[in-house]
Amino acid sequence: MAKQVINVGSSAGDGSGDALRDAMIKINANFTELYEGIVVQTIVGENGTTLVDISTNSVNANALTGTVPTGVATWDNLGGKPTSVAGFGIADAYTIAQTDAQIASEIDDFKISLAADGGDLKGSVFGDDSTLLVDGVSSTIPAANLSGTLPALDGNALTNIDAANITGTLPALDGSALTNIDAANITGSLSGVAVSTADITGYGVFTGTEESFATLTGATGTVAHDCDNGHIFYHTTPAADWTANFTNLGLTAEHATTLSIVISQGATAYIPTAVQIGGVAQTLLWQGGAQPTGTTNGTDVVAFSILNDGGTYVVMGQLVGFS
Repeated sequence: MAKQVINVGSSAGDGSGDALRDAMIKINANFTELYEGIVVQTIVGENGTTLVDISTNSVNANALTGTVPTGVATWDNLGGKPTSVAGFGIADAYTIAQTDAQIASEIDDFKISLAADGGDLKGSVFGDDSTLLVDGVSSTIPAANLSGTLPALDGNALTNIDAANITGTLPALDGSALTNIDAANITGSLSGVAVSTADITGYGVFTGTEESFATLTGATGTVAHDCDNGHIFYHTTPAADWTANFTNLGLTAEHATTLSIVISQGATAYIPTAVQIGGVAQTLLWQGGAQPTGTTNGTDVVAFSILNDGGTYVVMGQLVGFS
């Protein structure tokens, strides 16, 4: 229905307009059409964008601007929600069923690998806390991770022992439990394991020992002597008397060792006149009660006998000259 306009006449009271009843009928008709026809068609913006689509009874969310009021856009109020992972546009996710199937497949592959290799497991083994228990790369077992007490070992059953294949620090071994060890069955060098020679057969056939040494030049002031490089230090062209600081000594309490400093002297002889262990000054006891002097244009050997007496070091020094 087209809008009905009330004829109000040419001027007030001239009798040319609609009667009052007719005017009210037009007003009622206009309001009736207005109420019955509210938003019954699709609304399109000036740029052609559909804002309200009556064919789908929906509002175009892509055309929304501003901030949606709190509580309006809830999950329960949304229609057309995805029901699968793919529905969210995710193409590289696994469902629970797919994950279980993948794990089962890997376990089967693992069983097949073991069967094909004769039942042997190859590779590294880690604990739940990521501690390396078996090093498959170097084919070794880190001794530092051993726990419990090693059983008594009968050396008759220990053959072809190569110290190079032992890493870390071995737990303390009771020498009384190590018997019948044949030195011929040990290759490489073991350190930090005290075994009585009474428990070792064949030790008398050793052909000799070798020890590494470090060369130091131009000594003066405080000079670090790294015991990780050996217990013998060869000095050339010292520039002055110096303090020998022995680092990384690692001497266990109630144990002793000897450190030697060989000095190639020039026209003026210089020697180590003080000792530190790990940067801590020590009392130095010289043989005969007096500090010796070096040998001009000769070679001197200064030997320090060091005892760790319950955490306190006893340091004794002596010098022997050669020319």
